[in-house]
Amino acid sequence: MELCRHNKCKRWRENKVLEIDFIYSLNNYRQQQNFKTTTVMRKVLKNQKRVSAIVALALGAMVTFMAGINSYGVTANESGLVFDFDETALMERAIADLEEVEYLVEEVAVQTIKIYDGSDELIETIYLSEGEEVEDVETQKLLNQAEYLTGFGDTQVYRVY
Repeated sequence: MELCRHNKCKRWRENKVLEIDFIYSLNNYRQQQNFKTTTVMRKVLKNQKRVSAIVALALGAMVTFMAGINSYGVTANESGLVFDFDETALMERAIADLEEVEYLVEEVAVQTIKIYDGSDELIETIYLSEGEEVEDVETQKLLNQAEYLTGFGDTQVYRVY
């Protein structure tokens, strides 16, 4: 049976009313779902804002507290490190000792010769002043047998194989 599309037809009007009711109920359902979603999103955003505000306040309080600690003189941790040099008897005595002592040091050029064996163990160390020669015969023989390796400054290194 075919429905007619005239406004006068009873079935057509009933069908139209049912169609309109369905569309209205579908729109109403969608609005309810959107309202629920937006309500949940609003709660989430409020919670995020609250957490962010609490973190910002805590950070500001911590910075203020640390600045306050650093601005009030000596803290308990630093009290052991404070040492007054002006009033210390030990320091005054050390300064007085430095003023009394005269240092008489002559600069003497000392040449150092080190002789190692084949396994890199030190056999002999010779210290010679300027113009001085090796006086010990055994040491001179050892030095003559040794091969020159390197030298740095006033130190020379030899090796006996």
